[in-house]
Amino acid sequence: MVGRASVIGQMFYRDAVAALSAGADRAAVAASLRVLVRKELVRPAASDLAGQEAFRFRHVLLRDAAYAGLPKALRAELHERFAGWLEEAAGERLREHPELLAHHLEQAYRLRAELGPIDERGRALAAAAATRLVQAGRRALALGDMPAVAKLLQRGAGLLPTDAPGRPEVLVDLGAALLETGAIEQADAALAEAAAAVDQTGDPRRVWRVRLDCSLLRFVHGRDRRSTEEVGREAERAIAALTELGDDAGLARAWLLLGEVDNVKGRMAAMAQAAEHAIGHARRAGELSKVDLALSRLAIALPFGPMPVEEAIKRARELLDQARGRRRWEAGMLRALARLEAKRGRFPEARALLGQGKAIVEELGQRFNLAAFALTSGEIEALAGELVAAEQQLRLASELFGRLGDTWSVSVVAPNLAEVLHLQGRNEEARLLTEEAEAAAEPDIPEQFLWRKARARVLAAQGAGEEAVRLAREAVDLAAQTDHLEEHADTLMTLAEVLRQAGRAAEATPAVRDALRLYQQKGNTVLARRAQEALGSA
Repeated sequence: MVGRASVIGQMFYRDAVAALSAGADRAAVAASLRVLVRKELVRPAASDLAGQEAFRFRHVLLRDAAYAGLPKALRAELHERFAGWLEEAAGERLREHPELLAHHLEQAYRLRAELGPIDERGRALAAAAATRLVQAGRRALALGDMPAVAKLLQRGAGLLPTDAPGRPEVLVDLGAALLETGAIEQADAALAEAAAAVDQTGDPRRVWRVRLDCSLLRFVHGRDRRSTEEVGREAERAIAALTELGDDAGLARAWLLLGEVDNVKGRMAAMAQAAEHAIGHARRAGELSKVDLALSRLAIALPFGPMPVEEAIKRARELLDQARGRRRWEAGMLRALARLEAKRGRFPEARALLGQGKAIVEELGQRFNLAAFALTSGEIEALAGELVAAEQQLRLASELFGRLGDTWSVSVVAPNLAEVLHLQGRNEEARLLTEEAEAAAEPDIPEQFLWRKARARVLAAQGAGEEAVRLAREAVDLAAQTDHLEEHADTLMTLAEVLRQAGRAAEATPAVRDALRLYQQKGNTVLARRAQEALGSA
């Protein structure tokens, strides 16, 4: 009887042990359990199945020893029989814990595989286990628990035949989870396999969906080596084709990809419009995960785009209320609100909001988002004038992104860190960081003006005034091509600073006035006040 209980696990159910027993043994289960309790080998436990009396081995070694004493063939049979009992006893409640059933089906299959060639029954066990593992993985995905998603979907994909229906989509979800948890090479392999597998299906809707998912994941995580223009053309072709096919699920993906291109180009209003398109299509397709993803892009557009801070805060709070319980989306909105509150000088509130969001992504094991939160923290501390804290957070962001193999982040983190070091008088360190950023920057506008802006300030401090002015003017021209109002204003303030240091103060004043207008248009009271002070001192 102890051996049959050990198959169930560290915790087991009296009725399940009886069901796995035969004849007279079944009738003796209750009495045997009383003896084991008296001998302190097992003890009563709180059951996680309603109506089922549960017990627990007092030590895991007792359970392991009992399990090891069973022949493999009997273990396989008992795992399979317990899975059948569990389906019948738990019924609809299994939807809450599909991984429990999956574990026993998987064990039954793997033990059979160790004993000899897999027959039809073994293949059926593998398929059933894979189905439950994928269900469990996607349930964890909805909760944002990426380490769990990666483990469950890896096991599920490993049990599916290469030509199994739905396998490409499973591999896409696996790739997403692996990217979030930092397993970059495994993620690349899963996405490549997904794209190759779906091409064999001949279903144009599925082909577009999987390809778009792969492109979006690679692009967001800096794994796509194509130009931004090429990625944008793919999204536009997809929108045309999928509109003709009437496929809302595919269109949600296409608009998300196009919005990400707008993001990279610094077109925040266009990105927000693309996200709204994606939300509409995703809702019609019943794909809540894509709704959440589109809303996370709005969480970027609100603080960085042209929408005034007060209006953006109102919209972000509405979205945060809708996000409660959907933790990935909730974390994104908390981060957006933190940025927005900092812009109006409410730094304690901003830090508290950022701390709430960071706690969520830490709990969910989202390593990429954890790095992004460190970057945001550094930006907020720099805005608050807390240069030591800003440096610490930006260095942490650089380290975390580096562990993930994310090369894009260098072009954003390094210029921010360079400006913080410049304000501390560490100009040579800052200059080297701008060189790293220049080498990493793609030819997209935001990344190009960031390193120029930072280096211009460093060069002016080092006495290279004319070169500093040239770079600052280039940064202004590039930033003006985006709708990043504050970044445009920042480049103007940089130009004013380097002009003054070059002895051309009269030329600096118009730049500060233009910067003040842009800060006020966005509603950034912190930087508007600094611009006003600069005008006063001039």
